[in-house]
Amino acid sequence: MAIIAGVIVRVLHVVSNAHGEQLDWHSFVGTFIAVPVILLALATIHLASYPLHQWVWRAPAFALVESAVESILSLALIAAGRERWGTGRAVFGDWPAMAATTFLTRFGMICVFALVLGGVAQFVRRREIHAERKKGHHPGGVERRSGD
Repeated sequence: MAIIAGVIVRVLHVVSNAHGEQLDWHSFVGTFIAVPVILLALATIHLASYPLHQWVWRAPAFALVESAVESILSLALIAAGRERWGTGRAVFGDWPAMAATTFLTRFGMICVFALVLGGVAQFVRRREIHAERKKGHHPGGVERRSGD
């Protein structure tokens, strides 16, 4: 899932920034809305397949793989002359800074999001368990009778 996320996010980044040197609404929407939404949606899909206690290492691993894929694609796009850095075309000397920026932003975004999402999931889970106990239901789905 992280590999897919890396490819989609880098392609979306290139498409949203392909309109020249001026910042327009395509660039803004692509960079600050679409990229984070798609990235965090794919991270959520990935993390949802695992128990909450495994998110401690799975979220950072996802971020690492995703940013590595993005950085490798960025290097290929620089070679093709299609990658932008700021208002101009990126060159190979820009790549280390671009890769570091990609890693730091993606790592921070995914890890903070996973922390918040995990907190919400744990809160909802505990609330549901408490509500079930309050109703007198056994957690396994068997109702308790007052005479038992």
